[in-house]
Amino acid sequence: MIEFALHNEIKNFAKEIFGTNKLSLDTQTFYIKEPQVYIQLGKGLFFLINEHLDLPTTATLLIQSQNNILTATKDTYNNNFTLRPFRGYLNIKTINYGNSFTPFTLTFLKVMPYEPGY
Repeated sequence: MIEFALHNEIKNFAKEIFGTNKLSLDTQTFYIKEPQVYIQLGKGLFFLINEHLDLPTTATLLIQSQNNILTATKDTYNNNFTLRPFRGYLNIKTINYGNSFTPFTLTFLKVMPYEPGY
């Protein structure tokens, strides 16, 4: 589960972007079944909150969205976690996965203003 300090860091980051303290937070997990997946996100910001990446050591994960790009291997993600918001869509690719692809999950915290009209 998401640790309290990270939860607060995400809320503070989102407050600056949306300009409000009224935020809705919801955890969403995507089951990645293929080496390349496209997911339409809709409204809000999505923060990758996996504690670690369940990938082979040779694999590279590439996540591209409307406003951000993350490239990480299992080691670089696990050792250098950074808070990154994704918006609009996720284009997820795994590179150099090996001979057989094994599905994995990515967990995001979705943050949206809790106000009418958004």
